[in-house]
Formats: sequence, structure tokens, C-alpha cells
Amino acid sequence: MKINKEKIFRILIPAASVISILVVVGILFYVNSEQDKISCGELTVLIQLKGSGKLISEKEIREMVSTLCEENGGKASALSTAEIENSIEQFPTVKNAEVYRRVSGELVIDIEERTPICRIQELSGTDYYMDDTGELFPLVKGYAARVPLVNGNLKEPYAYRRGIMNSDSLKTVSMLDDVFALFRVIRKDPFMHSLVEQVWISESGEFELIPKIDDHVILFGDTTHMEGKCNKLKIFYEEGLNTKGWNLYQTIDLKYQNQIICKK
Repeated sequence: MKINKEKIFRILIPAASVISILVVVGILFYVNSEQDKISCGELTVLIQLKGSGKLISEKEIREMVSTLCEENGGKASALSTAEIENSIEQFPTVKNAEVYRRVSGELVIDIEERTPICRIQELSGTDYYMDDTGELFPLVKGYAARVPLVNGNLKEPYAYRRGIMNSDSLKTVSMLDDVFALFRVIRKDPFMHSLVEQVWISESGEFELIPKIDDHVILFGDTTHMEGKCNKLKIFYEEGLNTKGWNLYQTIDLKYQNQIICKK
């Protein structure tokens, strides 16, 4: 009797597909049933931090996850990854959080901390940081970022500003928007980034830059033509102060187009 191989293959291939699907379903059912048995105390949490690792601690995250787990009946499987992400992102020092489960049931939490670009010290005495997206976050005990200080005539308490930023109906342009614009330019320019140690805001709302080198003040003015002002300053340092001496002037005024006015 002649065997029709083609006919046999037509029968076996669908059968093999069905068996494969059943195997996968069986494995998933087994994995889920095993995960259902994991209690809060047995849950393995892997935390991966991107940043300094000092703005939020693993202890804080583990305690938060433990609390959420207990609130969901004590079963780790009842934990929603979206709920965990949302809770972590409520920490003002966290920029982004991603949470997922491995097949083993292990919970993986990836956290990106905020990157401070300056420290704000406003007139009422409150201090806080601004990050590289313009968001604010409070000081953290035991941590001091090596970033320029911004102070002077600045009247924007942290709580008030955060309230405005979190409400679309209250958002308005403020001095902090200008501060963020200034630091975006400073951070893009390696020369300016390494030069500026402090930014003072005058009573007229203009910026005065205090460099890390020598004892003079750079009168930067407002946020118009910022790139041009930085370029002028760089050329002046390279071609002017390098030949005449770094301690020759007390103020370097960049506020006027196409010129620099210096005073001794």
C-alpha cells in the first residue's frame, strides 16, 4: 500500500500546532498558578536605578511595594504594575518608572531619577532643585548636587510653583521659566557649563553670572540673544583676559549687542 506523505503532513502540521498551543497554555497556567501562591513577604523585587542613586532609596521603594501588596489582600499576583508605576512617580525626585514581571514572578522596577541642573534659593528662604526638564523637586537629606546656585530677587516658593506647574489652568510665565531657558543654553555650551558657579537675579530681573574663576561679575541681562552673549564672552576670555590679565575688571557687561563693556 502506497503511503501518501503529503496527506500525512497536512494532518500532522495542524496537529503539531494545536499541541504546541496546548503546551504553551499549560505552561502559562502553571506559571500563573505558582505566582498566585507568592505572598508579599516572598515577593522578590529587583530595583534598577538610573541616576545618582541618592535621590530615592531602595528601602523607600520596597516599603511602598510592601504596603501596596498588603492593601491588595497580601497576594503579590494582585499587584498592578501600573499602580506601582504611578505610586513611584508620585515621588518628586523620580522622573520615570517602569515596572514589569518576569516569568519567575520576580518584580522588576526600573527608575529614572531627576537630573538637577541648578539649586534655587528664593527670598523666603526655601531651597529646591530644578531638573533638566524644568521640573522642580525638593532637597534630599544627605544629598547635595554639585550644580550652580540661583538666588537674589526671586520670589517663588516651591509649594506655590509646584501648584502652578501641576495645574494647566494656572500655568503662567515666571522668572523660573527664564532660569530654565538660561540653563538650557549654559548646559549646551561646554565653556559656559564649566564657567558658571552662581546666577544672581537683580531687582530688575536681570541675570548676573558669577564665574568659578577670579573675582568679577558677568552682567548677562535678560534671556534675549543668549547664544550670542555666550559666544562674545568666550571670545573675550580667550583674546582679551588671557592677554590683559584675569583680575583687570570687576564687571563684564554683555547686555549690549556687538560690544562688551568692562569696568575696573
